[in-house]
Amino acid sequence: MRRLALALLILMALPLLALVAVLFTAAGTRSAIAWLPESLPVSIDYRGGQLLGELALDRVQLTLPALAVELRDWRSVVNPRCLWRSTLCLEVLELGQVAIDLRGEPGPDEASADSVALPAVVNPLPLELRQLRLGSLRIAREGDEWLRLSGQTGVYWQGATLALESVDLYAEGFGRARGEGELRMAEPWSVDWRGSLTAAAEAPLPLSLREREVSLLLDGKLSRLQVELALDTPLQVQTRLRLDALASQLPFVLEARVEAVSASDLQALPEWPEDLPAPGLPEALTLRVEGDLGEQSARIEGGLALPGYPRLSLVTALGHRAGRLQLEQLSLQQGPARLELAGELDYAGEGIAWQLQLNSEALQLPDLSQYLQGQVQGGLRSAGHWRGNSWALSIRDADLAGNINGLPATLRGDLEVDSEAWIREGRLLLEANGASLALAGAEGEDSAAALALKVPELGRWQPGARGRLQLLGELSGGLGTLRLEGDAEGLAWAGNRLPSASLQAELALNREGMQTGTLLLEGPELGGLALERLSLRLEGPATAPRLALESRGVIEGELSLQARQQDAGWQFRLQSLAFDTPLGPLRTDPGVSLDWSQSRGELAAHCWYLPSLSLCSEAWTLGPEGQGRVQLDGELAVLDPLLPTRLTLEGPLEGALSASWRPDRPPVLEARLGSENGQLTHWLAEGESASWSWQRLAGTIALRDGGVAVTAQLVENGSPRVSLQATRTPGEAAELRGSLELDALELAPWEPLITPLSDLAGHLDGQLQLGGSLASPQLDGRLQWREGRLSLQGNPTALLAARSELVFRGRSARVSGEGSLGEGPLNWQGELALEPELQASLTLRGEGNRLLYPPDTEATISPDLSLGWRPGLVTLRGEVEVLEGVLAYEHLPEGGVDLSSDVVEVDYSGEVIRESQGLDRDVRLRLRIRDRFLVQGKDVEVRVGGDLSLQQSPGSPLQLFGNLKVLGGELEAYGQRLSVQPGRVAFSGLPGNPELDLRASREIRAEDLRAGVHVIGTLEQPQLEIYTDPVTSQTEALSYLVRGRGLDAGGGTDGSALALSLGTGLINRSALVSGLNRLPGVSEIEFGTQGSEESTAATVSGYLGERLYLSYGVGLYEPVNVLTARLYLQTRLWLEVVSRLENSVDLYYSFDID
Repeated sequence: MRRLALALLILMALPLLALVAVLFTAAGTRSAIAWLPESLPVSIDYRGGQLLGELALDRVQLTLPALAVELRDWRSVVNPRCLWRSTLCLEVLELGQVAIDLRGEPGPDEASADSVALPAVVNPLPLELRQLRLGSLRIAREGDEWLRLSGQTGVYWQGATLALESVDLYAEGFGRARGEGELRMAEPWSVDWRGSLTAAAEAPLPLSLREREVSLLLDGKLSRLQVELALDTPLQVQTRLRLDALASQLPFVLEARVEAVSASDLQALPEWPEDLPAPGLPEALTLRVEGDLGEQSARIEGGLALPGYPRLSLVTALGHRAGRLQLEQLSLQQGPARLELAGELDYAGEGIAWQLQLNSEALQLPDLSQYLQGQVQGGLRSAGHWRGNSWALSIRDADLAGNINGLPATLRGDLEVDSEAWIREGRLLLEANGASLALAGAEGEDSAAALALKVPELGRWQPGARGRLQLLGELSGGLGTLRLEGDAEGLAWAGNRLPSASLQAELALNREGMQTGTLLLEGPELGGLALERLSLRLEGPATAPRLALESRGVIEGELSLQARQQDAGWQFRLQSLAFDTPLGPLRTDPGVSLDWSQSRGELAAHCWYLPSLSLCSEAWTLGPEGQGRVQLDGELAVLDPLLPTRLTLEGPLEGALSASWRPDRPPVLEARLGSENGQLTHWLAEGESASWSWQRLAGTIALRDGGVAVTAQLVENGSPRVSLQATRTPGEAAELRGSLELDALELAPWEPLITPLSDLAGHLDGQLQLGGSLASPQLDGRLQWREGRLSLQGNPTALLAARSELVFRGRSARVSGEGSLGEGPLNWQGELALEPELQASLTLRGEGNRLLYPPDTEATISPDLSLGWRPGLVTLRGEVEVLEGVLAYEHLPEGGVDLSSDVVEVDYSGEVIRESQGLDRDVRLRLRIRDRFLVQGKDVEVRVGGDLSLQQSPGSPLQLFGNLKVLGGELEAYGQRLSVQPGRVAFSGLPGNPELDLRASREIRAEDLRAGVHVIGTLEQPQLEIYTDPVTSQTEALSYLVRGRGLDAGGGTDGSALALSLGTGLINRSALVSGLNRLPGVSEIEFGTQGSEESTAATVSGYLGERLYLSYGVGLYEPVNVLTARLYLQTRLWLEVVSRLENSVDLYYSFDID
């Protein structure tokens, strides 16, 4: 009996022992996995461990008809002690890779059910998963990846309640989700979740939403689920969604509120286009959307601030159901200004169709451009469709009127256009801003549809442009023939000019018709290239047209291109090309062809030739997917015509470019250009030259995987002088990385390439690191210029022994340096900043700097200046002390008087030569001139000094304040040499009209008298006074000033002598006498008077050659003529012959007596 009891006990314990073996031993766990029936949709690859403890699995796979799940690298740790309290505890569950693949579509019963009845999901054994770690969770549908996740969480499942704690999930390419909450999986199903969402930097969202946190709240039953989102960016948005998640049509109500925001804050958003003015929200904007998956309605209300409309009320009502969008109301209103839109968009089936009705009252055009301002009111109706190759557009009852830029603007009429007849019927006339466009349909079988475009002034439409153009057209026979005739005059835009152009064309719009046309451009200047004429001719049938291009001028030659339609494509063949260019004759291989069919093409291999240069292309495949390669080989000498004069290049030139692209990946491009063992020669005067050689000069650029890499290198004498490496990472938030290294780079070879410089020397060293992004680049490092020398064209004053350092720190830079300018020290310091806007400042300090201005002007100055620059404004502050100098002039130099910023220079035909670019100036400059400054001219030499202040505010003319002292000197006037007395020139505003107080006089010792002229008043209204000391009459004073003596007793005749003396002084300054003195062998010809009292004579005298002097005089009061000839035998010895009533011959010798 005892044995039977023991046997029964053993039999009862065997299942328990087997369970223990399975749960607590590795062998048991392995055997249990191996015993799983093959009919189960689960397969497990065991690695090690036991179920109740630490378990490792290589793979777990679940395969169902609509679902496939694969788990790899399973590791779990179970705490068996929790079983005593009827709980399954997992300390950790790590899943290296999880792949979920959804298959098939929901069944018809599932899709059509009105609501979903979810069965209760109850876990009889409580589960505590303290840490679930996901290395990678991949969710795909039919093999196409939809989402990839990684992260960790804590899971607690008891009964029907599933709780998640410390959730931290990251979706690759989307962002991160954090939070915690509960899900009740029994009636009534409900959820309670609080957390946040943070978009990744590469998320497919606007830039302003990336890397920003959005709070998320889910609360309530699934049949009445509430979802709340809150976003805090420049746009503060609160969103609330009420949703029945159990109903098949998902009925919902969505409410959103956007708080008030300024236009400047919206403009600062990185995704907002820079050239498009942003609206503002002066008050909150509300949105309400309700409906279900089948039909929705929306209403938007709030305020907008647009250019010209600071408080515009907005009301919008929309309706939507499958394939149709209804615009029930769109109303914009501010005061009397109102715009209303209503319409419908049908996109069911193929293509789209629409109807639209517009009405406006006193609508002011927004200030989007200073060239378009005004208002418009009225209405119109429009309808149309677009289906494949068929389209149609109609405008009915158009009646809009107003003004633009002070000129009438109207749109009136009806018009219907479509893909079959283009202009089918109606007449529409648009007049605006001085231009007009008229479209009219054919009125009968024998008439033609017409087009007329007239723009009398292009500058009213495009800033910086000018010119007139006109285009007339006729369309006859439905889509039979289109005739075009046009002309243009005085076109200019963005630096390009076209004095005149004409167009004549007749184009058949069917396969059987002929094409003829000529476009003639006279004197075009395109991209800095000026041509005499450019003509384009088209001729031939529509299926085989021929295009000919002819150029005359700097580039002269012809090009002929033949096109031919073949099946569903076209073939283009370059029949001939021959151009003479500044680089030499340009030729290509004959018969270059391009075949294009069904959005794909192939360009045949060919070469282009210049003297000493060839560019050869392999066959290129074109279209959505393609590739190709070109190779450049030649000599650098081909570039000589593009260099400044007296520069030549020697050495090879070699390069290559290859590219490939596909729709599903970024394009790939690789390019390189370089020269080995080259030389640059600068030819100097008298056959002398200076050369600079290099061993390697090369650069590369590569585009791959959406990123860009650039390199450049210059090697001289075995040492790399310049090394550049830069990359841009892929993506919208691309980063810049790179470095630039300079090692003893000689600057002298680059001087001929910098036009304003006549001399440049020194070495450049440094290292820079590139960072940031394209929108916000950053530089860190420093550059040093040592042993420098610099001078400008036309100015011999050179900056010598210069040393300078430029230090970059992210978005700013600092410069400092010193040198010797004009035998005096000069130092400078400055800064460059990119934020908040581009701006620069520079401080210059010098002492005793001697500046030379050829031919005869010089000044020694000590400057202390501060210069600043930002877009549109230059500032100048400081002081300049002029220690001494000489201002020698013949006439005012070019540029001495500045042009106004709005001046436009034109030639005799009215064509623009130069248009000044406005740049405001803010000047506060003190000019202190010491009493050692000479002003020298043809008739004057004076010494001046003083203290002046130059001031100019932005948008205002230059003003000058202070006194300029005239200290003394000499002046030639009235045919005499006068001594300049101390005086002053006082400035109190405009520089061109100072107050004057100036004196110049001559001393007449024989009569112990001084005669002179006194100028007072302003420069525009001067007062001139002739005086003597002691005082005499004005007539007597004028005689003393001009003749050096007073009026004689017989004053009646002496007036003639006085008038003659004044007249000859004027004649000697005339162009006639100046021209005579420029004749070969003749010099110093002048008219004058000689003698005294009754013997006064009018004379003309001058030199023939260098030794013979002749003078001929006619008496004023006596009929006596006098001829004097003087032959200089030596400098101090001459022979003089005088012929009058009595003749004489005399020999003279002059000598000095100390």
